[in-house]
Amino acid sequence: MLFLIIVNTIFLFDCESAIAQDKCEFVIGEKIYENPLSSEKDIEDVVIESSKAGQPEITFEGGRMRIKSNVHFLLWFPFDLPGDFAVSWDFMPKNDDGLAMFWFCAKGRKGEDLFDESLAKRAGQYPQYHSGDINAYHLSYFRRNEWDDSSINTVHLRKSYGKKLVALGPNPIPNVEVEKVAKDLKDPYRVELIKYGRHIRVKINDMVILDWEDDSPYQDGKIGFRQMANLVAEYSNLKINKVLKTSELVPERKCSTNSVYQAPFANVPESINALFIGNSYTFRHDLPELVKRMAEDGNLNLKFTFTAVTYGGKILKDHWRLRTQNFINQSTLTVEEQEATINYLEETISNDPQDNYAITALGKHKELLRAISAGERQKWDVVILQSSKYDYHGAKSFYIEYAPLFAEIIKAQGAMVVLYETASLTQNALPLVSPPDREAVLAKEKHIAELQVFRA
Repeated sequence: MLFLIIVNTIFLFDCESAIAQDKCEFVIGEKIYENPLSSEKDIEDVVIESSKAGQPEITFEGGRMRIKSNVHFLLWFPFDLPGDFAVSWDFMPKNDDGLAMFWFCAKGRKGEDLFDESLAKRAGQYPQYHSGDINAYHLSYFRRNEWDDSSINTVHLRKSYGKKLVALGPNPIPNVEVEKVAKDLKDPYRVELIKYGRHIRVKINDMVILDWEDDSPYQDGKIGFRQMANLVAEYSNLKINKVLKTSELVPERKCSTNSVYQAPFANVPESINALFIGNSYTFRHDLPELVKRMAEDGNLNLKFTFTAVTYGGKILKDHWRLRTQNFINQSTLTVEEQEATINYLEETISNDPQDNYAITALGKHKELLRAISAGERQKWDVVILQSSKYDYHGAKSFYIEYAPLFAEIIKAQGAMVVLYETASLTQNALPLVSPPDREAVLAKEKHIAELQVFRA
């Protein structure tokens, strides 16, 4: 792919994200273990680590295991899995308070069995697991914490000892209250994790969320579910299988190593100043803030700042008319040039007093004039050009026409161009519960990929 999808481009340096094509294809093999998690007998041999007797409370309703607790806990399965496996289960949150995690490849740091008596006692407190005397991977696939006010939810993969965040991606599971508004909450979400050698891939409802390779992977170990206090959730249909790469079955079919766009920076910069240009696909759910959080979360020394110029429902053609290009080149823009832009917008409004977008743009440009007059100019490292859901006319779309015009200005300012593709004809007011139409997205991608805006 030559085009860039916003959340897995330059902003995630050490911390790779998914929403990408598969690096390798895998084949699910024979069954290792299966558990419906539908009755008490199904969990007779699990090991629960909790700080309070009687917690968690586990009941079985409608063929699913429902768990709630007022303390943190971890529920371990007693067997070790090999280093290569595929595990999947149904998950249904019942409230938006807490966090659900899956732990795998868990062993003592010296190779001991997880339940070896020489290891320190554990009672559900997070530091006992991520910085105690065990090694493990842990996936946070449902995160709803009162201290995390992000408007878009994310999935985190960490490696411990040490709690190192190694990969993250957006989470398609909506808040429970949002889904109740959209439809009756009936169907659980299918979570799938493949661990094959150094490769870890996570899917939710068949959508790839994380796709990461570990240079020093853990191998065999135990698996378990963890919940933070107050979350209520249901689990069912746990399945574990052997897994093979397609290339092992068909030797001439090789795994691609270049399906995720590689960051162009050799080293992580100390700061990134980004300009987002778009419409509600940028400002709804506060996408720039999400990108900032993801970037800084994966790179603790990075300072990510951003500005957004957005107009609801408008495309790059409209941004050109409203002179958004002045915000791109403000480091070299003269006061006289900006005053001329303000005069142009005032004349536009005089000719059409109902042009509300010109009225909004005039306010933005007056503020820009004040800033450059005071010497408060911004120079961008990255400028993101958002496409529109209506850009489905292929090579004749306005995005194909105007993105190169903006790109020339961006490159002249020494900034990097990022093309942000949106799914054709897909609304953004409610969470997606299934992938968008593949053919429309790929057709749009093909034409965007042909743009030569990345060339110096």
